[in-house]
Amino acid sequence: MPVAAKRPCPGGCGQLVAEGFCGACRGKGKARERKPEWHTFYDYRWQRASGLYLKQHPIAADIFDRHSGRLLRAVVVDHIIPHKGDRELFWDQENWQGLTKSDHDRKTALEQQGLWPPAGCINAGAAKAAWTVMVERGGWGSKSLANRDC
Repeated sequence: MPVAAKRPCPGGCGQLVAEGFCGACRGKGKARERKPEWHTFYDYRWQRASGLYLKQHPIAADIFDRHSGRLLRAVVVDHIIPHKGDRELFWDQENWQGLTKSDHDRKTALEQQGLWPPAGCINAGAAKAAWTVMVERGGWGSKSLANRDC
């Protein structure tokens, strides 16, 4: 009977395994790592609600001022203020905006790096002003702006 080829451990250590995780990664708990509970918010109900939102708001917000006056189609519903598991904030449509995929990916990466303006100052006017200042002072990679006041 043929034997299946070994493959790299999904724990990232590089060891070859016949199935599952290697003993070392299993011992470190990598086999049990789970996404945060709020990932369950992104279910069929979210797909339906966000799809309807995009039909009602088809034009992407230009949060980086890079659309050069062009009207681009929104394909992702973004939470203006990251919900971080707050179910009420997650479903608050006043906290939603339609973005292009590239703008959403950029915003998410900046949030994860701590470069997005503090949650207390994120609103349409303040966010735009914060990004304008970031552009004038050297762009997105300027860590000195990470925790600045609004």
